[in-house]
Amino acid sequence: MPKVENATTANVEHYLHQGLTHLGAGIRVLICMLAVESRGSYPPMDRKFAAGLRACKKVSKAELTVLLGKNVTKFAHIYVTKVIPAWSKTRKSRSPEEADNYWGRGGRDARPSHGPSGKPSLRFG
Repeated sequence: MPKVENATTANVEHYLHQGLTHLGAGIRVLICMLAVESRGSYPPMDRKFAAGLRACKKVSKAELTVLLGKNVTKFAHIYVTKVIPAWSKTRKSRSPEEADNYWGRGGRDARPSHGPSGKPSLRFG
């Protein structure tokens, strides 16, 4: 795969078609493998991540359905035109893990706060 900023729909589509020849490989599994192999340059894809994109209005309800479906061509188009730009913007100020968690929480960061004991705890908001 090319660098994420140069990725095209055709690149992603080709990557997925090649990977889908392996037993048990699905679109989201392959995309998560790409995310790991690229050390977070490419965004992952799972139900929570997709739901976070929807919660932040980065994708429509119909696009969410495509991201969770099995149509390689439609998936690749949305992944390149919507998901990669949202991910790249988020990655400017977060590690891959922090960015994944951000989208998985519906576009919210975990913020430290003080609990009843006065000690820091994590609060979502």
